[in-house]
Amino acid sequence: MGLSNSNILEKVNLQYCKQLLGVKRQTPNNFIYGELGRVSIRTYTVQHAVKYWLKVIKLRPEKYVKCIYLQLCKNINENPNVTNWALSICNLLQHLGLYYAWLYQSVGDETCFIKLLKTRLTDTFIQNWMSHLSESSKAKTYIYYSSFSLQCYLICINNDSHRKKLCRLRE
Repeated sequence: MGLSNSNILEKVNLQYCKQLLGVKRQTPNNFIYGELGRVSIRTYTVQHAVKYWLKVIKLRPEKYVKCIYLQLCKNINENPNVTNWALSICNLLQHLGLYYAWLYQSVGDETCFIKLLKTRLTDTFIQNWMSHLSESSKAKTYIYYSSFSLQCYLICINNDSHRKKLCRLRE
């Protein structure tokens, strides 16, 4: 089974970050996310999908995209086994505790909703990050001094060699 474009982009991004930090390719990805204080590209992909959904639900009913969307919603209601884009958005909003937006097909203040969405996605990512670290045998010591933020030594140490050695020591 092939990788999706998002997965390929995530893989390339992590390879670049590992090279930038000077760590081994085998270094766990969660270490990289933590050292840089970065969420996965999937988080941004989800954010953009929900923003697109917001545009679609505001369209006039005669617009082609809105007609297709309404048909997808109708398929969800008529066939509980169907899987489509609209159901993915519905499940995502439910998972993030934002199901009301799906039920009402509206979000009220869109700017506030987008901020809330970003916060929920980031918080969910960090919770999963912490959970994976606590379950990992490779993270036994890393978990004691790690925090999910851009580490100050990456900014303060100007010497590339010293910075990369410190990063390798932390892994």
